[in-house]
Amino acid sequence: MERERDRKVKIPYQTKKQEKKQQQQQQHQQKQNTAMKDSYTVSANDGGGQGGSPPLPPPPSAISHRPSLTGIHNVGFTSDDSGFGSGEATGGRQELGLQQRVDVKPKRVMQMIGTFAAALAHLGIGTIIGFSGVTLPQLTDQESPKFSLTDFQATLFSSVIHLGATLGCVVGGVPHAFIGHRWSLLVALPGSLVAWLVLFFSRVPWLLILARGVLGFTMGVTCFSASNYVKEFAHKDLKPSLLVALDALRQSGFLLVYGLGYKAHLSWRYVAIICGTLTTVVPFLILLFLPNAPRWLVLRGRMDEAERSLQFYRGRDYDCRSELLKIRNKLERRRDSVTMTDQLRNMRDPVLLRYVVLFAFLHFVSQFTGEVVISAYIVPLFELAHASSPYDDAIIVGAMRVLATLVYFLGVQRVGRKRLVISSFLICGFSLAVLAISFYDQSRDKIFSDYEVIPIITISIFSFFSNIGIPVLNLVDVELLPGTAKATGLAILYGTYYFGGFIATLTYPTMIASIGPSSTFWVYCVFNIIVVVIDYADLPETRGKTSEEIITREREDDVSKKGPLPSY
Repeated sequence: MERERDRKVKIPYQTKKQEKKQQQQQQHQQKQNTAMKDSYTVSANDGGGQGGSPPLPPPPSAISHRPSLTGIHNVGFTSDDSGFGSGEATGGRQELGLQQRVDVKPKRVMQMIGTFAAALAHLGIGTIIGFSGVTLPQLTDQESPKFSLTDFQATLFSSVIHLGATLGCVVGGVPHAFIGHRWSLLVALPGSLVAWLVLFFSRVPWLLILARGVLGFTMGVTCFSASNYVKEFAHKDLKPSLLVALDALRQSGFLLVYGLGYKAHLSWRYVAIICGTLTTVVPFLILLFLPNAPRWLVLRGRMDEAERSLQFYRGRDYDCRSELLKIRNKLERRRDSVTMTDQLRNMRDPVLLRYVVLFAFLHFVSQFTGEVVISAYIVPLFELAHASSPYDDAIIVGAMRVLATLVYFLGVQRVGRKRLVISSFLICGFSLAVLAISFYDQSRDKIFSDYEVIPIITISIFSFFSNIGIPVLNLVDVELLPGTAKATGLAILYGTYYFGGFIATLTYPTMIASIGPSSTFWVYCVFNIIVVVIDYADLPETRGKTSEEIITREREDDVSKKGPLPSY
């Protein structure tokens, strides 16, 4: 006993301190590993969820093991990638070189590259819609030696893209849950290129119209897939700026096609091939080297691929593990709203159903406010107004559309949604009223006959504020619909929006021929006022509020007025 006591006395105090510290680190590491393993385990009690939805599969491929100084260490999300650790850069962690990086900000370069690919696809949307605006004068030229479109064929040529987009939003949205938004784009972009090529080589009018319908279908798929792909990989701090970039490139598509058709220096065939190549081939090649969205990979139980995707978009030093766990937990809470059937069932809530119906009506009506017909018939419209330089005026309007997107980004977070919608559509209605008076004056007193600047001023003001009001209206949709019904609800609203665009562009030439341009734009002015009245009377303010808070408050108001609502 005396020998043992003497031997203990000879042990330095510093050695005991290091031994105790190492034991504490080992205990902390074991607790952390246990917590990580538990976070990847789906309990048996969770199976089925509500409505019989299958549970998210546990990702065994995401969990691997390797030896470390503390025994078997779970590195499903390796510490050298994410930097997630105990907070002490001592002991074994120093030997492994795994310094904690929790405070490392995500890299932006790869997120910007991914957004650039999606933005080019959105650029194509603007060129598809605006293509007819600058090519119809050539296509309807009866003196053309090859062929020309009749008035009815020209109307279909302008409007059929919106009918195709309606089908693209509703039908094309089904495969997204199975193949993801990236693969949806990789399928839609080649289809769009083929349609552009058919447009370039076609010598038959009805083949041109068919190609435009296919372009509309791919436009509907692209619009939904590109924006959601960016939403799923973008970091929350960078997401608003990246989504605005999508809107800016979509509006730039109008400016691009108007510029290519400037004074008809280019044949409409070459305008088609330039737009088709730039907006399909380039984003397709970029998307080939990009990963699938992390959220979709987590939803499919492919956690190891989700980790690599996040590392690609955030950088190797970013805390990928923590963000993936948040995504997984969020999806677990919404397991009862994964499928379209589940979301349709959730929309049986009376308050939510009322908002979906109201927004569907608003989206349909908003297409009759004049925005879609002005973009689709921009050059013929200026020719109708006897403008001396209709192609120059079209470029000015295209520039105003891009400028409106930037102003929207700067003002939408500072001004209430209701105020923006009401003020924007009021100004749009006033601009169309002045334009209607101008058209009336052309056939009467001709007071404004010497003022060619009036059409360009009124249409530019209208295009500017219309491209603020309509995006805000779309933003209210996203903020108001809860996650348990958002995907299906937005698909319905997008489909209604494009169907309204089809009816508006189809009826515009008939209205011009039957009631005249002045009365036509008075009708569009009235529809702007209808949007203002509905927004003022029925839509809530969503700025700074969650959808759950708004719907709960509306439900409480209904209960106080009508008694308890039935529960589902």
